[in-house]
Amino acid sequence: MCSRPGCAEPAIASITYDLSSLRAWIGGLVVDADHPGHDLCAVHAARFRVPTGWDLLDERQVGPAPPSLRADSPMLARAFRSARAS
Repeated sequence: MCSRPGCAEPAIASITYDLSSLRAWIGGLVVDADHPGHDLCAVHAARFRVPTGWDLLDERQVGPAPPSLRADSPMLARAFRSARAS
């Protein structure tokens, strides 16, 4: 569940902090109940801001990972042919 008081939405992200370096991280939900951060729902994760002077590192994956291309991939060969032609 979301750690924000009064919010009953399911958590989708975890926030962790390092006070000595003034840094916070937001990433995927940590399932370990003993992790040293807070869990947030989608709305509160999207609205999350750090204090002035702090850095926020967003480690959430924005979209699907790009497909990996092998050296002999037809898609890669087409891209090289197209680049040479122009």
